[in-house]
Amino acid sequence: GTVADAIKHYKGSPGRERHNRKANAKPRRTKDDGFHASTGLPLVRVSSALADALGAKCGDLVYVSDQRVWLGGLRSTHAIIDDITTGDAEAMIDLGPTAWHAVVKPGREAKSIRLELLY
Repeated sequence: GTVADAIKHYKGSPGRERHNRKANAKPRRTKDDGFHASTGLPLVRVSSALADALGAKCGDLVYVSDQRVWLGGLRSTHAIIDDITTGDAEAMIDLGPTAWHAVVKPGREAKSIRLELLY
């Protein structure tokens, strides 16, 4: 197929290639995991401040990683934005246990993580 077909297959919804926007956010751990029905990717909730910084909306695919780029993606995951919350003035992301363990190293819970909006 086409690049658009590949994006739809991976993301679970239509998308397009574009310049990726990046932002940092404070992580918060939630009790329960949620997973996208067709892709199996973790679902995350972001604050409206973070969504605005990324230009993101519900259903968008994001790459979530430790800020230390020299780790080469060892502490990272792809996720789908499931909800955008209001009321937080700062950039925040809520991660379920699966995404949390993939991205947040013990001892670095208070450190910001990096998000990149994909497709």
